[in-house]
Amino acid sequence: MGLWGTRGQDNYEVYLVKTEVLKPDQYQSVSHITVSTNKDCSSESGVIPIQTIKPKEYDYNFGVCIHKGIGPDFKPKVLLDYVKMHLAVGAEIITIYIQTGAEGVYDILLPYINKGTVEVLDWKLEPNITNGGSHHYGQTGIITECLWRNIYRVKYLGMNDADEFFIPVQHKTISELMSDIDKAPTAAFSFQNFMMKGNEMLPKVAKALSSNRLF
Repeated sequence: MGLWGTRGQDNYEVYLVKTEVLKPDQYQSVSHITVSTNKDCSSESGVIPIQTIKPKEYDYNFGVCIHKGIGPDFKPKVLLDYVKMHLAVGAEIITIYIQTGAEGVYDILLPYINKGTVEVLDWKLEPNITNGGSHHYGQTGIITECLWRNIYRVKYLGMNDADEFFIPVQHKTISELMSDIDKAPTAAFSFQNFMMKGNEMLPKVAKALSSNRLF
């Protein structure tokens, strides 16, 4: 993934490299690769390590990422409600990306950070992120980073805005829901979206947001 900035515009690019079909003796664990633009593989790049060389058990069953950076004008209570609600429905790890000027997020989330259920990452990209090619202030970059960060770490990964919650209706937690519906080989699930206006809340949401527990 590369970040390119020109005249205030920014774009994220993910490169897919096509290679020839592997030979039988090449189906072994790979520790690193090199890249060359020449057919004879001369002028190779530096060594690029392969971070995951064999499958492992997931560290977490269910986790979520806020899929865009938190800026300095963000309301702290909205972020706190997001954390409390997702912990209430079974999230084991929550990843939040912050932009320059939003360092106050650490103060309100410190109890959850210390407990290990929330990780806050500095997402201070340069040049200043615009609402241009990267879609909504660098959102495409955050989505890509979240996916790669959690690809072998979280079994069920959700990405949403800070004012959006995953709410199971017939199950206590998202993990229970997923174990119930995840029967066939499936890459992704799509859920129905409901908008709640005014001060109306589901009982499950009201109970979670009024709690002071760290879960």
